Amino acid sequence: MSVQRSSIGMQVGANAARVALPQKNFDAHLPPVPVHAFVRELEEARAKGGASRLIPLDLSAPLRLGFPATTPNMLARYVVLTVGDPLSHTCHCAGVIFYAMHGSGCSESGGATIRWKQGDVFCLPGGGPMRHNTDDCALLLCVTNEPMLTHLAVCAMLGPWNPVALAHFDGKDIAAQLRQVTQVAAADSTKAILLYVEGLADTRCLVPGVRVAMNSLEAAQSQPPHRHNATAITLALASDNVYSLVDDERVDWAEDLVFVTPPAATHSHHNNGKQMMQALVFQDGGLFWHSRVMGFHYG
Repeated sequence: MSVQRSSIGMQVGANAARVALPQKNFDAHLPPVPVHAFVRELEEARAKGGASRLIPLDLSAPLRLGFPATTPNMLARYVVLTVGDPLSHTCHCAGVIFYAMHGSGCSESGGATIRWKQGDVFCLPGGGPMRHNTDDCALLLCVTNEPMLTHLAVCAMLGPWNPVALAHFDGKDIAAQLRQVTQVAAADSTKAILLYVEGLADTRCLVPGVRVAMNSLEAAQSQPPHRHNATAITLALASDNVYSLVDDERVDWAEDLVFVTPPAATHSHHNNGKQMMQALVFQDGGLFWHSRVMGFHYG
């Protein structure tokens, strides 16, 4: 390989070495994470008929990334399943988190089978093939840490070091735990439970870097404005007359709608309806928890 010498004496090869002056050390020119609701993708997922398919919720273009990504560290997809059309796919990541939005079925991975129904959360180790089937048309949301590993050039085949375990959270148990939290938390606060696996207990993650919480807020209540370093992917569940303010931009909730809250954005949730608000929230907060820089603040 031919090598040339730069003006300051550094050798420069095919991947040209560069030096940044102090005043430009933090001038990364990275595009911001946008506030975005995936309305078109939800309409596509709800369309009648068609084959079983994955619908990526992809913001790689505005994020200026060369790989699919919903946020810089997470990728979400709607999983549409139709009767008699099993879906097989492989995600090159540490683990895949699924939420059964509608319908019931089974998922197979590594010789194990999980039978799921509406309201269940389950997790499968990544890096290998998985197969999904349904007896009635089903819709799931899945979230992975593929963008994180792609950015770090990490192979997903972690072998015995992979802390992701086959996990299944029954929707009835989740609802019961949430009711218990509701009884002890203040009325104007978000009531949430974290779902995680034992191997990632220190950071309360379900897959490395990704924390998953079922959030709720009582009728006619608002959560105070707050912010954190983590980016959030929110799946709206019980969402009648609910909206969020994200850096003064309003996001109106709709059932099964997914939207992104950028990192460090000041945001609040408002339930003007007559029923409990509920949402499943995925955050890359495990990275910040591990680094001891969660950056959570009210106001």
